[in-house]
Amino acid sequence: MLENELNYLKAAKLIKNARSIVILAGAGMSVDSGSSTYEEPKSLVTNFPELAGEGITSYNEIAKAKWFTLKPTIAWLFANSIKNTYLQSEPHAGYNILKAWLKTKHTSFTVTTNVDGAFIRSGFEEVLEIHGNHFQLQCTNNCHNETWSIDSKMSNTNAMPTCPHCGVIARPNILYFEDPNFCTENYEQQTDQYRQFMAHASFRKPIAIEIGAGTLLPMLRHESLKFDHVIRINPNPNDDFSNENTIHIQETALNALRRLDELI
Repeated sequence: MLENELNYLKAAKLIKNARSIVILAGAGMSVDSGSSTYEEPKSLVTNFPELAGEGITSYNEIAKAKWFTLKPTIAWLFANSIKNTYLQSEPHAGYNILKAWLKTKHTSFTVTTNVDGAFIRSGFEEVLEIHGNHFQLQCTNNCHNETWSIDSKMSNTNAMPTCPHCGVIARPNILYFEDPNFCTENYEQQTDQYRQFMAHASFRKPIAIEIGAGTLLPMLRHESLKFDHVIRINPNPNDDFSNENTIHIQETALNALRRLDELI
């Protein structure tokens, strides 16, 4: 407990004095907004008996791009449920805390593996959404390699949108499992912006605030190794992918951000 409190003090000082900040946000950042996940087979079967009827009983199975071609009704049943969950779960107060910190810095950027669009919806401007955004659509066949936003009229419906170019069923612009047709338009633009940011921000020695990033798919953990100073907010004690200047705050995202904001 004492070590965690000392880490809070170290982290608050680091954030206050930083000239540049990069946010690295994983699934743990979204949990406090009340978003549900269906990684447990029992939860998936209970909430979606239609999927079980098709023999789909795991998240890893339903989260494959092929279903939008083979069984689009089933694929959109799940996709619309996720979309509606995001719409009903407003981004928690931690997003505004982070945004206020970033406004005081010379430069900042946010990198996230989350697909809920919470950073964009919260007004963050410089964002790299590595796995895409559930509120952006693309052609299932990726006929034009472009995306478009979900129509406001469709936001609260369970409709299946179609591609405006070729008329086939559309799908969320998310990098699914086994996904050869993921439209990279937004990803490439955002990645280029992040590369430019890192090239120009290097002399300011940005710090990284890594929030809720796991080790199963450690993309953000690997990214954190590029920074001299990392503040890791994660209730899991696992501290893989750390450098000597990693400050680990063992707490959930919202609680940690509120405590740090008080200290700053």
